Amino acid sequence: MTTWLRVQPWLGASLLLCFAATAVAAPRTESDWDTRSARTPSDRLGRQVEQGRTEWDEVLESEEMLLDEEHPKTLPVQYPLENDIFEGRDPAGHPLDRMEPDWREQTVIHGQPTTPDEVLPVADWTSTRYTIDVMPRTEDGVGFSNFEFRGTLTFPRAPFVWISPRFAWHFLNGTPTTPNDVPNQIYDGSIDTTFAMQSADKRWTGQFVIGPGVFSDFENTNDAFRLTGRAVALHQWTPETMFVFGASYLGRKDVPWFPVLGIIHVPNERLRYEISLPRPRIAYRYHADGDCERWAYVAGEMGGGSWAVRRASTADDMMTYRDFQFLGGIEHKESGGVNWQCEAGWVFLRRLEFESKVGDRDLSATGVFRVMVTY
Repeated sequence: MTTWLRVQPWLGASLLLCFAATAVAAPRTESDWDTRSARTPSDRLGRQVEQGRTEWDEVLESEEMLLDEEHPKTLPVQYPLENDIFEGRDPAGHPLDRMEPDWREQTVIHGQPTTPDEVLPVADWTSTRYTIDVMPRTEDGVGFSNFEFRGTLTFPRAPFVWISPRFAWHFLNGTPTTPNDVPNQIYDGSIDTTFAMQSADKRWTGQFVIGPGVFSDFENTNDAFRLTGRAVALHQWTPETMFVFGASYLGRKDVPWFPVLGIIHVPNERLRYEISLPRPRIAYRYHADGDCERWAYVAGEMGGGSWAVRRASTADDMMTYRDFQFLGGIEHKESGGVNWQCEAGWVFLRRLEFESKVGDRDLSATGVFRVMVTY
């Protein structure tokens, strides 16, 4: 079975990553101050200096006001980039629902003279996400209970790069007749580093990700290390439509790589179509109240992974699990607050394989329930 045939059943992606340069206003000059001693005791607006005040007090005050009006002091306002092309979230953990970039060139008036280096931190932990899901065991199959942590570390002085550490803990339960055919627990963790770039006209955006990781039951660590990555390009064809294309290298035994390909179409603020690999999704916003929104959606995705494990016979092996999921869920988004998702669905075309070919089998369909909390 080819890689393409394995990934055909579903399409999906998430996107929206853009960034732009910040602007800093021209610094204040004080060239006029050198001629201050040659002036008469009246300010630059022609007003007479108040009697009893010396040392050119009012002259200094008026010149300070004029300089501030001519050269207002500014600081850049920065907006975060999208965190993950597969998830469609910014570093704050908020799913993106707009087609325009979320990091734009803007400035604001600031009351004190300063520079960006004096106020921007070197690094900033911008989001934390926890995911818990349960996939019940069938009579002839294997069940999973999964816990995952993911965070995002951004760099305000270099907004085109961010780091996302991730760790997942999986609990497996095999059939009663073969309880030791699969390990009781497996783990995986990685550190993804993302680099982004954008064309001058902001119509093209590129993203490159590299993520070294470990996937193992920690009994067998010989083949546990794996390097993953992806390269994705996005083209803003119209204000409502974006094309996505690229590839993701998974390093799995069954699916070494996965295409990232499709169209994102947002006809209005209530509807969003993501007809793209690897996670197709259609979302509808049914509630909006200020900074709070709720969306209902249907989606599809491919799950699973590959782990280095030790079998009951003490032989080292590589275990690969694969499934396809059809999901429906509700997503709550709140600016500056806690965001959450609840989804449930049908899990089908399940397959368990080993590098040794001992114990390969198809598994019965089951269900899944998943909760995600981001803050």
